[in-house]
Amino acid sequence: MDYLAYMRPRTFPITFVFALTGYVLAPSHARGAGLALDLAFLFLVYSVLGWGGANAFNSAEDQDTGPVNLLPDPPPRPRHLGAFGLACGAASVALALAWPGKARAVPFVLVAGLLSVAYSYRGAPFRRFKEVGGLDALTHALGCGPIAIALGWSAAAPLDASFAWPALGFFFAFFGGYTTTQIFQLAPGERYATGRNYTSLLGAPLALRVSVLCFAAHVVVLGLSVGRAIVASAPYLVWASLVAVAALHALGWALRPWHAPYRRMQVQLGLMMTSHVTFLAGHALQ
Repeated sequence: MDYLAYMRPRTFPITFVFALTGYVLAPSHARGAGLALDLAFLFLVYSVLGWGGANAFNSAEDQDTGPVNLLPDPPPRPRHLGAFGLACGAASVALALAWPGKARAVPFVLVAGLLSVAYSYRGAPFRRFKEVGGLDALTHALGCGPIAIALGWSAAAPLDASFAWPALGFFFAFFGGYTTTQIFQLAPGERYATGRNYTSLLGAPLALRVSVLCFAAHVVVLGLSVGRAIVASAPYLVWASLVAVAALHALGWALRPWHAPYRRMQVQLGLMMTSHVTFLAGHALQ
């Protein structure tokens, strides 16, 4: 059970939404039993094995003992946790290869896995991406945005040019949200020399203000991708309103970045994920 805990099951439904985004936005989809199988594919390959394995490997490399994202009270780390995480990642690629009709998705499963290793692994000849301010945020935004969307889309249909706008729009959302996952793990006022991440590079107040700009870009780019008439519909107005509330929350947080950062991270995550699901619901209803 400790291995499962370090896969952070609370992330499974959240990360499933990332891949589901591409699936919903794709121009065609399976129906009936085929739809259920496609959703199972995304959940098992991307969320459980891919993200779960990456989470376990990251905790092994970080030697986590205290709160981490969506695992506030981790148990003692089990033996060979890193090997377990890598095995899960390899299993995600193997399952994608074996799953009938999903060959188009395999490259994105593989790229996501390789990025997660480069992000966390301490033994490489280069500094791991997690400890390079800016590159950590870029890796996160690419993995949760364009790569996840491409994986979900290609599970339903071949990629086409219309993929680019939502991929870019959600890239901005995830880049903007990344700093909220780091603040609670830093000491108040911690500098880049010891913090070694995007938030400590910019400083928490500035990083949160950059988040606001990213959230604005997210709304503008996705608004352009769906068109003015559709944006004026109720689900899209709710989506844009929730992103605006998240932006205001980030601005308020920037004034006191070290006050209750874990609780504020949960609020910010809840706002952005609710907005994300609302956007997908609006698209599905068109």
